Amino acid sequence: MKSASAKKSFSAVACPFCGIHCDDLKISTSGNQLEVKNTSCSRATAGFERKLPVNLSPQIKGENVDLDKAIAKAASIIKKSGTTLFAGLGTDVEGNRKILQTADKVGGVVDHALGEGIMRNVLAMSDHGWIMTTLTEIKNRADLVVFVGTDATEHPRFHERILWTKEAMFVDPSDRKIVYLGKKLDTTPGISPKRKKPLNITCDLPEIPTVINTLKALIDGQTLQAKKAGGAKISDLQKLADQINAAEYPVFVWSPPKLNFPNAELAVGAVCDLIRKLTETKRAAGFSLGGDDGAASAAAVCTWQAGYPLRTSFAQGFPDYNPTRFSTSKMLSSGQADTLVWVSTITSNRLPPEANIPTIVIGEPGIKLKTTPDIFIPAGTPGVDNKGLMVRVDNVVSLPVKQLRKSGLPSVSSIFDKIYQAL
Repeated sequence: MKSASAKKSFSAVACPFCGIHCDDLKISTSGNQLEVKNTSCSRATAGFERKLPVNLSPQIKGENVDLDKAIAKAASIIKKSGTTLFAGLGTDVEGNRKILQTADKVGGVVDHALGEGIMRNVLAMSDHGWIMTTLTEIKNRADLVVFVGTDATEHPRFHERILWTKEAMFVDPSDRKIVYLGKKLDTTPGISPKRKKPLNITCDLPEIPTVINTLKALIDGQTLQAKKAGGAKISDLQKLADQINAAEYPVFVWSPPKLNFPNAELAVGAVCDLIRKLTETKRAAGFSLGGDDGAASAAAVCTWQAGYPLRTSFAQGFPDYNPTRFSTSKMLSSGQADTLVWVSTITSNRLPPEANIPTIVIGEPGIKLKTTPDIFIPAGTPGVDNKGLMVRVDNVVSLPVKQLRKSGLPSVSSIFDKIYQAL
């Protein structure tokens, strides 16, 4: 008979802890403790190697109960609720399917923890349209990558896995040109293997629409009298315009959560307009570098099953999409929701917003809650405690994630399946 602490090893493991979902990891296990063997990625290490707390019991108002009792109480609260807000949505594809099924049954509203960033993309896409690319296309074709308002360090392996690879099909990766547009960005990862430094153009984030529109004018060959635009030097923007005109396949990368300023969708829209103009004579594309905490999976599932983005209500008996009214912050501040169901199983740092309404938290067991919710159900992390499927940040690949240990923690899909049956 094997010991509970018998060591195992897994290869080709997909990581659930950021939207890229790198699938080349090697993980060793000893009982319920995991160790990452082949990368120093801070997010992978922190996620896979975090220890299980001693108490894995569901709780009602801080008191330990069994799972069935917690689910029965959760179903009772939801059943009595006029409008339940299902938010957070930090789980895999199947978990989000079950959440959406439950929201549909009770006339609830769905929104992701990163909904503000997601909506910046959705609003820009609906107003401007866009031309997007994939991680593989960037890796194999992009000879110029312009980071708009981000340095991509929140995705620690982006440069390693996508930009500075040993081989690519149509470009020499070491010859890629990298440009950073923004302020206080870490440009060190953009130094090429040949030690060529990236172009760094400084501007405040709210000025990005002005800077991009100025860049568009320079690409068109217009002469400007001003020395600066939006805080950026015209001379630097001219250098970038020349690089874009010379490039075979420029790609513009932004991170929706990083564009955190009023009307930030205008920045995304300006980039989309520039790309559309470029594609009249050459290839060019955009790339949204987000997708954390299951955001890409949640957004995809909502679109597949409801035909609309997140921030959709089912109270009318059909999907009703409103990106402003059905945001988590708006629902809570205006009193539109009388129950909050918060799901966060991928990170222990994504906390529910404070709300003076009944709150049900289905989360990673080590989550550090500021207040005691009415119900807390510890759930497994997809790709660690449960197998599952997660949509990659470029929305073209769904990657299977493995069960690496037998912690006994239920999956989000199984929890919501039982809640649904109890309603």
